[in-house]
Amino acid sequence: MNKDRSVLLKYLELFWNNREFTEEELNYLEKYSVARNEQTKESEIVAKPEQFVKSHNLSDIKSDLQNIRSRFNQIRKRADCAFSDSFTEFLEWWCGQTREQKLKCEYCGVTVEEIDAAKNSGRVKKSQKRSFNTYFHVDRKNPNGGYNSRNCVLACVLCNNAKSDMISDTDFKKYFGKAMKDFWLGKKEID
Repeated sequence: MNKDRSVLLKYLELFWNNREFTEEELNYLEKYSVARNEQTKESEIVAKPEQFVKSHNLSDIKSDLQNIRSRFNQIRKRADCAFSDSFTEFLEWWCGQTREQKLKCEYCGVTVEEIDAAKNSGRVKKSQKRSFNTYFHVDRKNPNGGYNSRNCVLACVLCNNAKSDMISDTDFKKYFGKAMKDFWLGKKEID
């Protein structure tokens, strides 16, 4: 089994474990969403892509993989050789972080559910910056290190922006982590 397929299977197990996939579906997801280069066209993989995706109920998976790829592409724009310029490597790291961190911020420990509750309460303002409205950013623990699997973690938007490149990961967690979590939890309650 090639690396692209094995990483795709890890991703599907982690996020879509209640679903069985046909070989045709796996082939499509692998070639279009994981292994593709920027020139790959869906029509090169299946004759009628939209019809195939719709009839196989792959739209949510395709959309999620595209969102993860978008994060990877944003990092690549900022740094040379991010994750060895390999989406497969990034997706493997993403799955590992998700499994290890359980979709929690590395620094404050806030979860997706807690961020949702705070945002849904109306007590957290929606930012004008699109990237500030995501749950987690990819943060470099050591800002002088590269974007790679040893140096990157998932961080909530507040921790990632507050930490910037001024504070070490251990100091940020020690001095600010609890305060950030308290902020998120304090905003969960509707006035």
